Amino acid sequence: MSVSVVVVGFGDEPVLQVCISSVREQLGEADELVLVDHGITDLPNLDDVTVITPPTNAGFGGGCNAGAAAAKGEVLVFLNSDAELRPGALAALSERVRDPSVGLTGGLVLLPGGDDIVNSTGLPVHLSGLSWCDGYGERLSARHLVSRRLTSVAGALFACRREVWEALGGMDTSYFMYHEDTDLSLRCHLSGLDVVYCPEAVAVHTYEFSRNPDKMFHLERNRFLTVFGDYPRHLLARVLPVLAVLEPLYLAVALRDGWGAEKVRAWVWLARHWRAVAARRSRVQAEVVRPHALDDLLSPAVTQTQLERPGAMSLLNAVLRSYWWVARPRAGRPERVSRRPDVVVLRTNPHDSSLARLLEILVERYRVLAVVWDRTGDYRCPVESPHLSVQSSRRAGEYLHWRTIVSVAGLQPWFLWRTLRARPRLVHAMDLDTAIVGLVAARLLRVPLAYQCLDPYAASMPTGWPSVMARFARRLENAVIGAADLFVITDRGRLPQHEGADPRALAELPNIPLREIQPRPMSDNGLVVGYVGSLVPHRALEVLVDTVGSLADERVQLRLGGFGVLEDRLRRKAARHPNVEFLGPLDYDVALDVLGDCDVLVQLGDPTHPALRWVSPNKVFESMAMGRPLIVAEGTLAADRAVKAGHGVPVRYGDADDLGRALLSLRDDRPRAEELGAAGRRAFDRYWSPDRVSTAVLHAYEGLIGSGGRP
Repeated sequence: MSVSVVVVGFGDEPVLQVCISSVREQLGEADELVLVDHGITDLPNLDDVTVITPPTNAGFGGGCNAGAAAAKGEVLVFLNSDAELRPGALAALSERVRDPSVGLTGGLVLLPGGDDIVNSTGLPVHLSGLSWCDGYGERLSARHLVSRRLTSVAGALFACRREVWEALGGMDTSYFMYHEDTDLSLRCHLSGLDVVYCPEAVAVHTYEFSRNPDKMFHLERNRFLTVFGDYPRHLLARVLPVLAVLEPLYLAVALRDGWGAEKVRAWVWLARHWRAVAARRSRVQAEVVRPHALDDLLSPAVTQTQLERPGAMSLLNAVLRSYWWVARPRAGRPERVSRRPDVVVLRTNPHDSSLARLLEILVERYRVLAVVWDRTGDYRCPVESPHLSVQSSRRAGEYLHWRTIVSVAGLQPWFLWRTLRARPRLVHAMDLDTAIVGLVAARLLRVPLAYQCLDPYAASMPTGWPSVMARFARRLENAVIGAADLFVITDRGRLPQHEGADPRALAELPNIPLREIQPRPMSDNGLVVGYVGSLVPHRALEVLVDTVGSLADERVQLRLGGFGVLEDRLRRKAARHPNVEFLGPLDYDVALDVLGDCDVLVQLGDPTHPALRWVSPNKVFESMAMGRPLIVAEGTLAADRAVKAGHGVPVRYGDADDLGRALLSLRDDRPRAEELGAAGRRAFDRYWSPDRVSTAVLHAYEGLIGSGGRP
């Protein structure tokens, strides 16, 4: 897709030449740079730049509109004139907006100085319309490098497809300056498209927060234009009490900081122009496709780091959170269950394929409500069914951190309320973080509890955590298993992990691919090795990359994908080897397609690790379904399962020489490799086919709640 970069300039622009040079270096043959000149005092070298000079200065939004109208590209990228692009930014933005579900995508914006200090990773938006730079002043860390859904892009660097820009009508020129990016983003959400963060696209922004009378007037006026124009009626009704409480407090802050007159001036402007404000609201609301799109996106708490806050702000935020927990819109959402569900499923990690696998089975016979913690704000349920509904909390959170425990504890009342309100006929809790609240809800509702353990907490805790926590988790989990009416386990071979537990009934739901997979022919030139999964320690992934990298002259290749704490390290390591391709995070269906084109898959879990010794991973069953050999680490349950199926090639964990010999053996003995793959496929069809697994799980459910109340 061709790209047009739009830059709007005004007055003294000391960084403009650097900005233009950074863009030029990334333009392809069909791409272009468009500069909108709103009175730049000293124009730099403009070779190969399309310059637009509007007759009047229509502000930032008007300049963006003029630049977009003159541009020819299929993708429009908007960049501040005082920002410098880092290499690869245009390609990353262009790739992200190829997704038809994505409307806008914003990049990672850093402050100058070379210390990688964050300027913005997107804009949170408060109920009252305030927006601010997320992450401002923080040192760049892994938290800032995770793609997620955004409430609003930052105007310093964002992109969209031309068709999206035209459908949204571009930026609202009545804003003149400030808040145009927030308004555009909220209207994008309401149109049914997503706004997402693209951390691979980086710009360095010469930015310093400051106040001046004209700026504060426009910030205040435009905040109200956004609230009164963009918020659908049901949302605005719930926000008005918040405004009634906060406006006197905001006025006090404005008077304290010397811009009280500008705040009052904004109120006066709104009162004098109420007809124009009402007309704008009518135009915006007439284009709304998803009226509830903003319900879970707005923040009830003010965390604006670059503004001083009154001492009571923490208490005020607690009050606002409590109010919004009660008042937040619920009725009328597309996700809402229209009737009592048969099953409520509770999950704190919905991105894991285990949830999709369970839902795919249950909706064959039951009405299901999935209640999930979408901690990254970008979850899209891959299972589509009229009998499935999803309710999610988008409270931000991390994985495998002590703060996660606090976040999970804080979500327990929400999980309980959602479950009690739905009144299901069965509660299904996945893993220990929803087990207690699931058990309480099931007992209060007097319905059965199904408890599914994917990985025992005691074995999955990060290295260095106190051992007393593991002992407590083990006892607690065993108690839940004994109290549950059905214990669902990924592999019966993992029962030794639950020593001391006494389940009443047991069902096995292995990590099989539920999608139909047909084995493909192996490559006829060399050996292609595949791994897509968690990029975390104790999986010998660095050994895998280095071993395959050393076999570049032996016609051995590696396709490596996934996400996790080792992602950046493995990306750099892979770049050193011409025969190693690093793919990064992949959707599950894409991952299956990538692995299906490989000749051999790899699963190297550390047999000395208490969790990985017993893990029964997707790749064991995916390799069976694909008719591919699986190289596994000796001494693990995965190796036991793969060898029993007939397609496993065991090697010593962490032994590069042993791994290299196994790879070359499979490369040189193609008939053996094909027979191993065929044996795995036979085992899959006989024991692990989707129909067989689904039937077994549904049979266990029928023993608890019958065949379901679905029509």
